[in-house]
Amino acid sequence: MIDNLIHDTTRPLWLLICPPDDWREPIPIDIGELRLLELLGQRLNLVVNRDDKRRKIYLGNALIGEDTEGTSGLRFPSGWSAQIVDNEEAGPDYEAIDAEAAAPLIPAFPDAQLSKNFRLSEFRPGEHSYDLIRLSPILVNILEEIRKQAGDYPLHVTSGYRPPAYNRKVGGVSNSTHIDGLAADIYSDYLSTEHLHEICDRVVGDRGGVGYYPSLEFVHIDLRGYRARW
Repeated sequence: MIDNLIHDTTRPLWLLICPPDDWREPIPIDIGELRLLELLGQRLNLVVNRDDKRRKIYLGNALIGEDTEGTSGLRFPSGWSAQIVDNEEAGPDYEAIDAEAAAPLIPAFPDAQLSKNFRLSEFRPGEHSYDLIRLSPILVNILEEIRKQAGDYPLHVTSGYRPPAYNRKVGGVSNSTHIDGLAADIYSDYLSTEHLHEICDRVVGDRGGVGYYPSLEFVHIDLRGYRARW
């Protein structure tokens, strides 16, 4: 019955799948409830993934799911999961600033589709000698929302994860949220830096920091857990 309703374009019915693994018991929802679900997901730091073609919306925690070997992994908006690497096993080269707030370490290779418009390779350090990476699925979700509000024009990530030594090399502050996998520097070929900054300020809200660098033509966003602007 539900499958028939999905393909009935005369009805605004969507299917809510929450958690994403529970696809056998979807919840029918009205199209008018989609925006509310997306806003609630952002405020509760949940991963929200929409499939407009099939009229499905997935809502769940970031730390769920299994990787290809069947072990617990870090799940991204696309549904792809990566194996989590223990901090002690990784060693001091990947030491976090705030171990509790930092995104878990995962393998940096091979490349993977994290969401509709972002890939893992976009967030790797500039030096590809690093085999591990920290990257928050919530940050990826926020970038998707920024892109959506920017008219769905492409966004370029100039800096994502920075291991401590690499962060020092590029002149980052010692407590940079980039070290914890909670930050990204972005720009657009289609929007002015000022316009992109306005969108980032609105989307990030009180969840983190937004830095405006008009002379360098990029905007910094992060998930430090409190509002910061510069």
